[in-house]
Amino acid sequence: MNAPLKELKDVSPAIKAEVLAQALPYIKKYHGKTIVIKYGGNAMTEERLKEGFARDVILLKLVGMNPVVVHGGGPQIDDALKKVGKAGTFVQGMRVTDEETMEVVEWVLGGEVQQDIVMLINHFGGQAVGLTGKDGGLIHARGQCWGGNYVAVQPSIEYAATSKLTLGFWATTNFKSDYFYPDGVSAYKGYQEIDFYLYYQLTDFLQFQLWDYYWPSVSKVEGVDNSYFNYGTNGSKTVDAILYFDFSEGYQYPFNATISTLVQGNFLS
Repeated sequence: MNAPLKELKDVSPAIKAEVLAQALPYIKKYHGKTIVIKYGGNAMTEERLKEGFARDVILLKLVGMNPVVVHGGGPQIDDALKKVGKAGTFVQGMRVTDEETMEVVEWVLGGEVQQDIVMLINHFGGQAVGLTGKDGGLIHARGQCWGGNYVAVQPSIEYAATSKLTLGFWATTNFKSDYFYPDGVSAYKGYQEIDFYLYYQLTDFLQFQLWDYYWPSVSKVEGVDNSYFNYGTNGSKTVDAILYFDFSEGYQYPFNATISTLVQGNFLS
């Protein structure tokens, strides 16, 4: 077995030419595209790997791609938790995060790991900028308030009716019949949701979305009429209209944004 090559100068011109020839079709195919890279925390433990990663990200940018790094930081989070006397908790491989742990997670990922990645890429000549989900309301999420560790099933169907119009169905259930009400306080076991939606591509960068949400497990809450076609303020259905702006491909400064408004229904749902 040959010893591993540590420097680029150790690679022969023939091998360099072969690597470049194999890479050219992919460079052409993905030129101008946004490439999302998942950078795991375990890959950040060695300086050699970190430097190689930073150079690879810069190379992707230099050949015309738009790399976006989504990073982890599991080992770094565990180390920080140990320093404050806490232990990480996992259920079925997923981290369980209480309020105190979340503060540590946010500090490690947004204030330590992210900044290390940005500084490393910039050190080697890149122009990286770090963002978190909190910056400018970049990421919005709808919570699912059920108690316990239960398996959930989430079937979905999409149908492209035309080149511009897509119809879809999405649902979820954890097979618990206890009632649920998403008031931010109660945490009952049961959770079911049924959604129908349509997407219509207005332009290359603008998409109109219409979502119909229904929570069938809201069945025992006083004053709530749980019938399927009740779009009143005492029901458990909502209709949302969304304008989705997506400049992620073919633009010099890629970004996306969402404008959403409640059309009809119970805003508490």
